[in-house]
Parts: sequence; structure tokens; C-alpha cells
Amino acid sequence: MLSDDEWYDWKSKWHEALVGGESGDAERLRASSPLRHAANVHVPVLLGHGSDDERVHVRQSQLMAKALKDAGKDVTYIEFPNEIHGFTLEASRIRWYQDVGSRHWDALPV
Repeated sequence: MLSDDEWYDWKSKWHEALVGGESGDAERLRASSPLRHAANVHVPVLLGHGSDDERVHVRQSQLMAKALKDAGKDVTYIEFPNEIHGFTLEASRIRWYQDVGSRHWDALPV
């Protein structure tokens, strides 16, 4: 997120509380990024992202899906055209919940 998104605002109170508040936090944030821990994922992952999301750029999910695939993980990535942050189109919501419902959740380790 730090290197991919020019909209990241280090001075935002929201970012300070939930992500990191100082530009000096960059190394810590890189080290703790889920992208760098894809090999540690031990459950199937379903990622869905709107192609027109301006809050979280779609590139974030594309990179995570690639990292998971490269690590040999069970990942399904669905990109929703003309969709923003949150699924506002009925067709997107239907597709998302169909895919969620088709997963074999009973096979997950508890």
C-alpha cells in the first residue's frame, strides 16, 4: 500500500490509529504486510474486489492473489467490473454470495 498508492496519507488520524502514523513506520508496515506472509496462510482464501474501488486500489487484491498462488495456496480471486468499495451492484452481490456459498467450509481446520 505504501509503494502502490499515492493517496496514502501519513498524517491522517484514521491511518495513524489503524495502520501507522509516521513515515518512519514504513519498514514495520512492510514487514507486517499480509503480502509478505502469504506462505503462512493455511486456509482457502476468497478475494473479491471492485475494479473501480477508489478507497482500496484493486492492485492490492491482485498482488495478494498472486502472492498466495505463488506460495501454492488455495485462492480464488474475483474482480468485479464497474464495482466500487463494497458491492453496490446486485449482480456483484449475487456472484459474491454464490462463491462464498460454494466453498467447502466444513473442510477447514478448526
